Amino acid sequence: MTDDRQDKLLHAYNEMRKALKKALHEAEEKTADTLKEAFEKAEEKASELGELTREEIEKLGEWLRRDFREAAEAWEKNKEDLAAWWEMDKDLIEAQLLDWVAKVADPTLVQWELLREQARFGEWHTGEITGPGVLICKNCGEKLTFDKPGHIPPCPKCHGTVFEKVYE
Repeated sequence: MTDDRQDKLLHAYNEMRKALKKALHEAEEKTADTLKEAFEKAEEKASELGELTREEIEKLGEWLRRDFREAAEAWEKNKEDLAAWWEMDKDLIEAQLLDWVAKVADPTLVQWELLREQARFGEWHTGEITGPGVLICKNCGEKLTFDKPGHIPPCPKCHGTVFEKVYE
């Protein structure tokens, strides 16, 4: 993949993150459908850029869902990481997220499991884009730290291509 193509994918991923944040923030009702619609709006935003194929936009959507879900699961472990991922104040995000989770917890359990299956949650691969956090090589345990969204390179230690995310 060319550097220009990778730059376009990363730009679109960042635009999708912004669109997702905006859609969730502006939503009057906090339901499972709200979450689904917010991700659809994020994909529409990437489509409006006119730089990517439908397949690339869908792949970015999978990666964004994966990162969102992992960040939400890590919330109780480390609130700073999720606030950094959203680029928002952690107190504001805590109030909004807790309110939203309280309203949609039961209906979304099934949807989260579906999203997990569809987007291979729990695994990050070389060439994909990830949000901020630490990836650990599943082959050798080497840590890759991302302060902002970026492309996942092969492991610098063993050249492995499969990683898991941790929140330290």
